Formats: sequence, C-alpha cells, structure tokens
Amino acid sequence: MRELTRTALVSFSPAQMFALVDDIARYPEFLPWLTAATELKRTETERVGRLTISRAGLSEEITTRNIVQSPTRLAMQLIEGPFNVLEGTWTFAAIDDDQGIARGTRIKLEVRFEFKSRLTELLLGRVFESSCDTLVDAFTRRAQQIYSRA
Repeated sequence: MRELTRTALVSFSPAQMFALVDDIARYPEFLPWLTAATELKRTETERVGRLTISRAGLSEEITTRNIVQSPTRLAMQLIEGPFNVLEGTWTFAAIDDDQGIARGTRIKLEVRFEFKSRLTELLLGRVFESSCDTLVDAFTRRAQQIYSRA
C-alpha cells in the first residue's frame, strides 16, 4: 500500500479551493494526464465521477465517490478501477492572522492506493504516484489562473 501526503499554503479561501476540487468536469482543462472527466451523479453531499488517466502511453478509467463537506473536506472512495484500494482526502483549513483576518488556506491531500495486480503496479505505479504528486501544485496554479484575474 502506498500513501502520499501533500500540502500547500495559498492566499485563496477554503471555499474557492474546495470549488476547484469539486468541479470534476473541468479537470482535463488543467491536468494534462487526464483525458476525460465525467460527473455521473451530484447530490448535496455526494459526487460520483469517472476519470480517464492517460500517461506514458497507458490509459485507465477510475470511478470514484466523493463525500463532500463544503467547504472544508472532500473524501474520495474507489467504486471501480485497477485498484484494490484507492482513498483520498482533501482538507481546506482557513489561515487567519493575529487579528483573526482571513489570509488564505492550508490545503492537504492524503492518498492511499494499492493496485489489483502486481503487473498493473509495475506498469502504472510510478505513473499514478507521479500524477498524485502534481495534484496540489496543479490546483494551486489553477486557483491563481481563475481567482487572480477576478
């Protein structure tokens, strides 16, 4: 089982950062290794999405259920894909200064995964880990593109 944790501090609000992560259909606009993203279901507390990941000549589809607690938390669970386990949690914590004035957000992404087969692990393990490594930076750059011009 592989486990990754990535963090960042950004000058945007938890609600702004949550909105970016919650907008599954727009992922291919700024995640170059993601060739398709479809939101299959949306309720007040749940999203189901299908992602097509293509990297290094390999392509896989992953379907996940996201349990949301807007604007502070989004927890992902595997429905279907090449994994025995795929779980992830995004958290968005407000950062205030000494006077209690909002100054930004601490983003944290935790991911745990284990592939179904050793062969899939050998073929996709490093590719998937590399993709996970870039997620926080990609969402941070996306926030700068979207919110800095607003």
